Amino acid sequence: MNVETIKMHTWLGGDSLELPEDFVLPDYSGHSIANLLPGIARVLGATLPGMPPLDAEILDGWYGARRVVLLILDGVGYLRFKRFLEENPDSAWHEIISRGRMDVLTSVFPSTTTNALTTFWTGRAPAEHGIMGFLLYLKRFGVVLNTITFSPWFEHGRRNVMEPYGLVPEEFVDYPAIGTVLGAQGVPVDVLTFHAYLSSCLSRIHTRGVRQVDSYLALSDFAVRLRNLVEKTSGDRNLIMAYWAPVDSLSHEYGSSGEIWDAEMRLMGTALKEEFMDALSEEAGRETLFVVTADHGMVDVEPEKTVVISEHPELERLISMPISWEARAASIYPKCGKKKEVEEALGQLGDFTILDRKEIVEAGLLGARPPEKYEERIGDVVSLAGKGWALLWQRLPKPLIGMHGGLHQEEMLVPLVSVPLSEAQA
Repeated sequence: MNVETIKMHTWLGGDSLELPEDFVLPDYSGHSIANLLPGIARVLGATLPGMPPLDAEILDGWYGARRVVLLILDGVGYLRFKRFLEENPDSAWHEIISRGRMDVLTSVFPSTTTNALTTFWTGRAPAEHGIMGFLLYLKRFGVVLNTITFSPWFEHGRRNVMEPYGLVPEEFVDYPAIGTVLGAQGVPVDVLTFHAYLSSCLSRIHTRGVRQVDSYLALSDFAVRLRNLVEKTSGDRNLIMAYWAPVDSLSHEYGSSGEIWDAEMRLMGTALKEEFMDALSEEAGRETLFVVTADHGMVDVEPEKTVVISEHPELERLISMPISWEARAASIYPKCGKKKEVEEALGQLGDFTILDRKEIVEAGLLGARPPEKYEERIGDVVSLAGKGWALLWQRLPKPLIGMHGGLHQEEMLVPLVSVPLSEAQA
């Protein structure tokens, strides 16, 4: 599916929204990351309830695989990756892709890591699993929660502050994780992730029911340990989930348009080809499908296009609490009777497309209609930033250059590379 086609796809009432031309809606009908795991489950002879599986035209080439190795590259947008391929003709990625195919999917909304990864790990859209952004308002606790650390938004560096108050990560999402669902059907799930994430609250949500969790320190042992994990489980019907975060981290720090992004992707391509794919034994590669995708892309934010609410007292006085979700998809709770004033103020301060809770829900941007208990997690006003723009509650000690979360095509479109690891499947 090409970009022009995917931009025509909508979910529920999404086509009723008046949005900029460079915005892309999540296509939950079969062309989003929410459909990927249900599709993989079907290929492996299992069922993952919830979302429909990936489009049949893509899945048709995957049947015959008894094992899938899924690598999620954090922050690698399709359009940026496509430019990288055009500007780096000698990259190992060209050979990797030439052994299989590359398609394009949409991310979920908001296009950010915590809700996208939770979608991967549950096979459910954000409306169902309830993690709708990096920052999430929880009425029960009267707090805006950092969904990575499970601490209030202002508790920088502190982890799991809320657990003693009854917010237990393993009980936060109502639906079981894929490790539990697929494992019960004879498809165990194995995990490879960065060592510092092993005990994080988000990992505790995602890895429920998995067979084993392995970790790495750097790119070298990532590629080798991924190969060893495949070798060790040779002959099994299983799913291996691997996660690589540095592209996202580097994009936040340096932006997503420069040579550092290219350097990281060149190194990753070389490591995957030489230390993983080429070094894999014929037996381990037999009936094994290697799939590479991303959770979201990136948009570089310009300092002069960053609106900080605390620096605009006339706007700040209209809002009842710190904004949640993301700087590029801000969930805002106006004071009673001040909704219209907030919308007008934002429109005067920058390039922001304003939707309200009803429009978000009825357009299905989060998936199907969320249960009533989750609707409070959607602000009365949602501000979608145009390219280069961001909305912050307060100025960050060190500004982020690359950001994501909104509906711009750079952050919403992600690649889907699928490669059979044996000649028998090719």
